[in-house]
Amino acid sequence: MVKNVIKYKKGSNAVDRGDEWDVSQNGNRSRKHTTKGWYFEVEGADGTSSWVKLKDPKQDNPIEVAKYCKMKDLMEEPAIVW
Repeated sequence: MVKNVIKYKKGSNAVDRGDEWDVSQNGNRSRKHTTKGWYFEVEGADGTSSWVKLKDPKQDNPIEVAKYCKMKDLMEEPAIVW
């Protein structure tokens, strides 16, 4: 259980802004749905902290992640926006 999001880091393999769209042969665009390369340091209910892949707290604690991302101006990042 995540009590608090402490900080984040974005790896070199994360999808960057401007590169978040796939284009099909007929020209339709679809957003890449990936959290690859994103890690959050989270504090657990027991007070310990650890680094986890974004996909875990985003799924289990979406409200805490959304509040943190809004505070850090990350809402337009491809891994966060969808």
